[in-house]
Amino acid sequence: MVAGKKQILEISEQGLKLGGEKFYLASGDVHYFRIMPEDWERRLFLARDFGLTAIQTYVPWHLHEPHPGTFDFSGRLDLKRFLELADRMGLKVMLRPAPYICSECDFGGLPSWLLKNKDIHVRCMDKEYMAAVEKYYERLTKEFVPMLSTNGGPIIAVAIENEYGSSGDDKEYLWELTKILVRNGVDVPLYTTDGELNIHLTNGTLPGCWAGVNFRAMPQFCKNALDKLKKFKPEFPLFVGEFWSGRSAHWGYGFHHLDPVETAKAYKYCLERGAYVNFYMFSGGTNFGFTSGGIMGGQFEKKPGDERKFATHLTSYDVDALVSEDGTPKEKYFLCRDVLDEYRNKPKRPHIAPNHPTQSILGISLNQIAFLLENKEEASVKCVESVGPYSMEDLDQNFGYVLYSAEVPGSDADALLRFESMNDRANIYMDGKYITTYMRDRKMNDAVVHIPKEGAKLDILVENLGRHQIGICLRERKGILGEVALVGNLYHWTNWSMPLENLDRLRYRELQKDEKPDCLPVFLKGTFQAQPGIDTYVDMHGFGHGNVWINGFNLGRYWNIGPQMTLYLPGSLLKEKDNVIEILDTEYTGEKKHIDLIDHSILEGDGKEDF
Repeated sequence: MVAGKKQILEISEQGLKLGGEKFYLASGDVHYFRIMPEDWERRLFLARDFGLTAIQTYVPWHLHEPHPGTFDFSGRLDLKRFLELADRMGLKVMLRPAPYICSECDFGGLPSWLLKNKDIHVRCMDKEYMAAVEKYYERLTKEFVPMLSTNGGPIIAVAIENEYGSSGDDKEYLWELTKILVRNGVDVPLYTTDGELNIHLTNGTLPGCWAGVNFRAMPQFCKNALDKLKKFKPEFPLFVGEFWSGRSAHWGYGFHHLDPVETAKAYKYCLERGAYVNFYMFSGGTNFGFTSGGIMGGQFEKKPGDERKFATHLTSYDVDALVSEDGTPKEKYFLCRDVLDEYRNKPKRPHIAPNHPTQSILGISLNQIAFLLENKEEASVKCVESVGPYSMEDLDQNFGYVLYSAEVPGSDADALLRFESMNDRANIYMDGKYITTYMRDRKMNDAVVHIPKEGAKLDILVENLGRHQIGICLRERKGILGEVALVGNLYHWTNWSMPLENLDRLRYRELQKDEKPDCLPVFLKGTFQAQPGIDTYVDMHGFGHGNVWINGFNLGRYWNIGPQMTLYLPGSLLKEKDNVIEILDTEYTGEKKHIDLIDHSILEGDGKEDF
């Protein structure tokens, strides 16, 4: 419980008051779940140094309730601890606990177990969906209601939903979310934030509720967006709920930077219009593990002749924010800080970044190996026999892989392997030998395999690259969806559920000096010494595709198609001795038997565009 002064945020056309006194809102998004708890203070210090008076954060339902009725508010999901820290550092909080957050998260932050019911509809008054929302809010509000400003805490406003205007028109749903929040003790002002199109503001806002508008932080977008918002909400002060100071990136596509000078010009324009501005993002972060989302075509950059429809977000959520993924202020930070200082009549300050040491550890030997196909039982949490393959949701699985195994009748003939539907990426093996890789929505060469007279063992390793986080495909399921044909349909399957949350049972052996596995899914393991508390980056050059674990913690996905070629390794995960690195590589060639940790990020270029 916070023991501060009880205050209420008052919102009027003239501006904001907090506890009866004039309050200036300068804010930015800092996502606690994308940053290790040991690093929260450094990010919040930079926010305060910049001149922010508040931070904004989403609350990810899919991480806090990974399975129905099972909640997690520990570690980097300790929302209460994050809120208490913000309060101690003198920062108010704009909280966005909406069931759906988008934020380039898997399923937009909705829990995938909702999809076990194939008929469910989300973000509307679907009875099953709303029942799940209500149960979640009953638990979640216990974490943050004591932290409301009306209870002496830092939370001055709570968001109802997230950019609902671009998703639906069910105003009853928005009103019901409001009622649920109020029933559970939320008595601070509620707000919405949407895009600048008329339909966004029409569908996403509620009468009497403060509304923000979201747009790219470039001068040419500012006037139109603020004019539209003022027309829709003349009774309230202008609020930029998401000032997009950067942009997310996808595997196989370039990482693009917004010009810092242009961002600062746009920021200045908004301030001079009297708008309260929230940077999205103020501080970058990381999509640890398998948590990043996917997106359909038409919503990311395409090139002439590019027919691909699906892309998945990087592990890095640096997003060209004012503060980098590892907590280092960029040029954009200082230029925009100058703008805010000038606007608030503060003296000009030198552009001096706080010292942030990093470390390099080169030549870590990967001297142990475990073959996934030989560790099916050890790598899986359940094994289910079925007629026809099961989806990941049927297996009560959120993230990771499903390995599908089937016995193929003998024929001594060539056969064509075909999927009715598959999401997202599948590696095909016959009798333990790699055949080919399928990627959804891509033109592929037909997988023609020879079936021996005595029959064969077919293994299909399917990876969830991230459920759609926005758009008409939001209810997307993962794995093999439908039939698989190889000399007729294969009906008898063994489904191995592999969320890979724990690798302790894997059976490693020594990796021989000249051993070169042929494009098999393998786990590689090594140990190293380090300086605890000092950040570093795992250099993935020379590896194919997979994930990296440090001392059992899943750092996230890597992929040789770029543009991200390193994985951020927070120093808080490191010990002085006996650090363990484990790598799952589904396209391992056997060439690399060591790995380097380097002192900088590699997050550039145009990507190889080869899925």
